[in-house]
Amino acid sequence: MSSTFHASERAWYDEVRSHTLALTHIRSVSPHASENTVAEEILRRLGADGLESAFTALSLDPIPGDPWGRANAVAFVRGRSPRTVTLMGHFDTVDTADYGALEPWALDPDALRQRLDTLVEMTPGVAEDEAAAPGDWMYGRGVADMKSGVAACIALLRHYARLAQAGELPL
Repeated sequence: MSSTFHASERAWYDEVRSHTLALTHIRSVSPHASENTVAEEILRRLGADGLESAFTALSLDPIPGDPWGRANAVAFVRGRSPRTVTLMGHFDTVDTADYGALEPWALDPDALRQRLDTLVEMTPGVAEDEAAAPGDWMYGRGVADMKSGVAACIALLRHYARLAQAGELPL
């Protein structure tokens, strides 16, 4: 990571990175019932460390008529205001076959980074991206679309949940 962070920014970065890695490690090629494994992990991460009680809702919401039995992860934190903030994302991915020889590591960003030379050979633009921001990239199926976005939502919802537990959530 080439940027300089303050301690609080570093904590946010580390938390989102941790959630991103955990979600990326779970295969969630759509359509398949295994997508529920990611939904369950999202709920587990949201409620971890005693935060479960801060949520008014923290559950799976089955998709009616879905032939794979998939469900959405739903979480709700109530503040002191009637205003609402809605966070949304998806965690399904396309298959990993296009990773070729690197497919065994397609769901492991740290392992892919260890094979950066092969990734550079296979993928146009990676060498330029790495040269422009060395070490700042995370590779893996679903990282950018959109497990890192869901990870940011998890971090923010956990922050709101801590504020709610303390009676300090103004939203």
